[in-house]
Amino acid sequence: MVWYENGILTSEQTGEIDLSWGNGEAVLETVEKIAARDGLGNLLADGVKRAAETLGNDADHAAMHVKGLEISSCGVRASKSEAISFAVSPRGGDHLRPYASTIDAFGYHDKELGITEKVDYLEDGNKSWVKPLQELSMATNMLGVCLFGSITLGVKPESWAGLLSAVTGKTISGPELLKAAERVLKMERRINAKLGFDRKNDTLPKRLLTEPASDSRGKGQIVDLDTVLDSYYQSMGWEISTGLPKNETLEKLCLSWLS
Repeated sequence: MVWYENGILTSEQTGEIDLSWGNGEAVLETVEKIAARDGLGNLLADGVKRAAETLGNDADHAAMHVKGLEISSCGVRASKSEAISFAVSPRGGDHLRPYASTIDAFGYHDKELGITEKVDYLEDGNKSWVKPLQELSMATNMLGVCLFGSITLGVKPESWAGLLSAVTGKTISGPELLKAAERVLKMERRINAKLGFDRKNDTLPKRLLTEPASDSRGKGQIVDLDTVLDSYYQSMGWEISTGLPKNETLEKLCLSWLS
């Protein structure tokens, strides 16, 4: 719809569909065409990244994706921690690992994760607290349980560790569970690095980096991506310049074989 209103997507390309902003019926028609790869749908069926590359003419400014995966509706200009979740996700625009915007929005505290004070949701730096929250999120994936129990910190590391201990008969603590999750995060990072991904790929849609939010709590805000990433990388033990785990970080986690 933004492409249509800006003349990047023409009426010749959309056919009979009027993609003016707010036209709900047009959305339904377009979805059906995407499923059938019919006309306009064929352009959009491979996602906004490829469609923007085909259209050119600065179409990527409005293409809301990270690493080719479309982002959800979270407004990262009003939640700088969620900007990290999107930018560094190994699979692209994933808002759930971690769903850090809940901490920004509601100000939850948790001693187990070291989040003891209300965070500044508009501050680009001081994001070391995202690391343990991300590890808790990864732990739920590893356990095969629903993340929603931990999004609001209702179920914490020690609780999950206690359940795992009861099921397996092997005692594991909350910190041990988070360390296992950290190992997985580092392995994911190194796998992506082998495929050519590094700091340059940890980015956000241009619009979020250059166009200030027009309203709400993030009014006037953009994301200072370098500051956000530097703060996060430092807490993770990653090289600032490349975004890859340092050798000493891998050694501490018994992952030297990934160096």
